[in-house]
Amino acid sequence: MKNRLIKKTNEELSPLGFGAMRLPLKKGKIDREIGKKQIYHAIKKGINIIDTAATYGEGDSEKFLGEILQNNYKDKVKISTKLPVYKIKNYDQMEKTLNKQLERLQRDSIDYYLLHNIDLNSFKRI
Repeated sequence: MKNRLIKKTNEELSPLGFGAMRLPLKKGKIDREIGKKQIYHAIKKGINIIDTAATYGEGDSEKFLGEILQNNYKDKVKISTKLPVYKIKNYDQMEKTLNKQLERLQRDSIDYYLLHNIDLNSFKRI
């Protein structure tokens, strides 16, 4: 896969990312073995950005990615996740949410942080 240069960050990202919204489920929870195989396969094929959110995978997607993207895998991919704006009432809540996401992802930073499900009212609120 031929990566594309993001000039602003000088990073090379794969033109396709892995969306972790609909990971395979088993009894209503992420099937960790199959999900792990899928993600490792995608990385081996050149995908280097994974998109998730606090609500994906019945709320378990970020934690799952934090568990499996350790050691060599941690440096091979960029993480994109989202702030659930519809749940945020003030700045303190936004900061607490970000810190919880960092903890679940087992990272010091998030590479690409997006505003999830935003409308004009929630944009003004944050």
